[in-house]
Amino acid sequence: MRPELSVVIISAGNSPWIKDIVKCCEMFSKDIIIVSNNQAFITAQSNDSLSTTRWIFRDFKGYGNQKNFGTSLAKFDWIINLDDDELPSNELLNSLRAWKNPSDNIKAFRVRRINFCNESAISWGKWGEDYSVRIYHVSCKWDEKIVHETLSAPKRAVQTIHWPIYHFTANQVGDYLKKTKDYRDKRASSLVGKKNVGWSTLSILFSAFIHIEWLEGFNGLYLTLTKYLERN
Repeated sequence: MRPELSVVIISAGNSPWIKDIVKCCEMFSKDIIIVSNNQAFITAQSNDSLSTTRWIFRDFKGYGNQKNFGTSLAKFDWIINLDDDELPSNELLNSLRAWKNPSDNIKAFRVRRINFCNESAISWGKWGEDYSVRIYHVSCKWDEKIVHETLSAPKRAVQTIHWPIYHFTANQVGDYLKKTKDYRDKRASSLVGKKNVGWSTLSILFSAFIHIEWLEGFNGLYLTLTKYLERN
């Protein structure tokens, strides 16, 4: 019997990983919700009569807003939130299959992410020490940022899971460049008149130096440059 966990995934509809992600999630959940602003993608996936996954079309209103919408459709009180380029590791899958609801004072879990760039796992920099909230109680809400949304939950109510998720967002450098440009366009719509290019550049370079991203060689340089592209 699968635990009472709902899965919410926000997708642009062009992920090569989506079927693998759904297959993984079916191992521990009987309530999988995928929200996308790509009507053709939703229509194509909905035609699979063997799947119990709910494929929902919705105009994009920001990642936080989309996640809150997906959460509102969930059947269960605990949500697994995955990007459409994230695959749970076998260790995490086993943990989720044995899931027991935590005590009432716990509201969310940060999960380790192993990020990939150019088909290699990132070991250095912020990308190499990445933990993101991926499990949370339905009572928690995401903020309304267009991109890089944050879950509202007291720090003392958030615990950490070290079994990883594999994050393939930058696995193909060309695809990640397109995604970065899309993020930049989305951010620009909400930051009119708020840019400070000089400060943003210094902040990015300082972070890359302090977190020794340059030890990743080409991949580290590439990730630093794409971060600059997104924010300027």
